[in-house]
Amino acid sequence: MDRVTYELIKSKITKANDSYNRAKGALDRVNSQLEKEFDASSLEQAQEISDSLEKQIDKASEKRDTLLEKLNEITDWDAL
Repeated sequence: MDRVTYELIKSKITKANDSYNRAKGALDRVNSQLEKEFDASSLEQAQEISDSLEKQIDKASEKRDTLLEKLNEITDWDAL
């Protein structure tokens, strides 16, 4: 292997290591934030929490829609 090829490979390895370190740091920050904000220690646990919150939002939305329907049934909006 000649010197130019060696330097090219070495440069690519250095760039790959830098990219890896940046990605690892970003992942560590995300995991830390998940734990801090949602008490989740993994992405899977965060997904479970997210799914649960989505279900709660859907139920609340359905209840709101039902209450708005009842309000519209008992209110004479033209009289207001």
